[in-house]
Amino acid sequence: MNAVKEKAKKDFQDDYMTQNYVADEPSKVFDYINGIELKSQEELNVMKKVINDFPNDFMTTEYVYNR
Repeated sequence: MNAVKEKAKKDFQDDYMTQNYVADEPSKVFDYINGIELKSQEELNVMKKVINDFPNDFMTTEYVYNR
């Protein structure tokens, strides 16, 4: 999550509202992803692959995992 927040600060240096918005949505998704109860080895393997493919993109991770 820190990488997302730092990127938002860098990309929108003087726009704190945009920084908060850009960091807030991934933060919600990050919490959602951490709350997922993986019920099988297959689900665990899918989650590992998605996280490896999109390491700091929690929105894409959620989208791909839920498909």
